[in-house]
Amino acid sequence: MGSDRGLCEICRDVGATATCRTCGRRVCARHYERGRGLCIVCTASLCAICGKRLSIARCQVCLRLVCAKCSMQVDPVRRVCLDCYRSGRRAGEPPIEVYSMRKLASRIIRLEK
Repeated sequence: MGSDRGLCEICRDVGATATCRTCGRRVCARHYERGRGLCIVCTASLCAICGKRLSIARCQVCLRLVCAKCSMQVDPVRRVCLDCYRSGRRAGEPPIEVYSMRKLASRIIRLEK
């Protein structure tokens, strides 16, 4: 790493001016969110429910990133966010957007025939 010393660990173009409080990356001002004290990688990895903790999975129903506290393990490999779990939606059900896309696709196919 010799010549990379002091450079932003994301872009490797500009000198690092801050340290992410979560992962410890040294980053430039462009790749640092000062209000949260996080680099852009950690910001993009935050739980979509609480916005405080790093996500560990994606909800199998709504596809949002979720942390361990904002989700529930429904079987050995799938997690569901607490919002979907409480509303009765279960893993394996496609998200609402998928239903809409299927409906649109079936209409288009019918029109083409």
